[in-house]
Amino acid sequence: MKDTKFYIMLVLAVAFSVVLQGCGTSIGESLTLTKSKIESRLALQGELLMDNMIDSYKELQDIKFDGEFSASLAGVLSESGAQYEPKQLVDSLTRKKLQVLYLYKQALHEYALLADDGFTGKQAAFARCGQSIVEAFQDLNDQDALAEVKQIETHVKSNRYNENLVAGYLSSGLGVMWNRDVAEWHKSVNASFVEYQNSVASIPDNAFNEDKLLKYVYQPYEGKHNLVEVYKLNLIKGRRDVLNAFEIRIDNITTALQYLGLALTELQKNSFDKDVVLNYANRIQVLLNDESLHNTEE
Repeated sequence: MKDTKFYIMLVLAVAFSVVLQGCGTSIGESLTLTKSKIESRLALQGELLMDNMIDSYKELQDIKFDGEFSASLAGVLSESGAQYEPKQLVDSLTRKKLQVLYLYKQALHEYALLADDGFTGKQAAFARCGQSIVEAFQDLNDQDALAEVKQIETHVKSNRYNENLVAGYLSSGLGVMWNRDVAEWHKSVNASFVEYQNSVASIPDNAFNEDKLLKYVYQPYEGKHNLVEVYKLNLIKGRRDVLNAFEIRIDNITTALQYLGLALTELQKNSFDKDVVLNYANRIQVLLNDESLHNTEE
């Protein structure tokens, strides 16, 4: 009977270990990590999140350019008279939002220094970063995001404040801007895909060289018209794959940003749950698919 109980407890222990590892948390890990170490890990993944957000804004600019270029090219080939209109490399509004994200990345760096036991007196630097973010949202005239981040002002005036509370307000403000933009991106990406399909479909057969088409169409089809249509379908599929990957990426970033906010909310508690915070941090890592974070020093 004792042996049976022993094996049952052993199986339960193994099962519990598997569950924790599935969440990215190993047995005993949360017990050995101090609050400062957990905050440092969260800051590291927060900076990675900012990098992904920055890349998304830049990638959207590329997607817009590719769509406009393809439409102009189709117009030239179909002799519709369409001409390419020169555009800025990065529009002024996007440039301001990129500046906001770089400020957030700097703020996370200062947050990490606050968490490091070897650095003291860093609250003033973190507060200055927060104030710069407030001013950046003022410059953007984003009143909804501004309403969130301005809440830090009453806290950072004191000599000692809860940095996780301040970071939480900053995270909420960023979420307002990001979620609004992502909703618009989904609409514009879908609209651009329809426009791309129409542009490709409008190119006449006589705009293609049949011999060159054979280098790109590997399926066993004959006849120039068939080769042209298959080539167009391949172009459309390639475009769809690019746009679909972009939409998945920005949705993952949206979820990762939510996890960051939830982790910061948990850290604000006097008796926070280490496993909860680590679970959110590890989920961010999985969503952003950065394997290098598995090897960070504790």
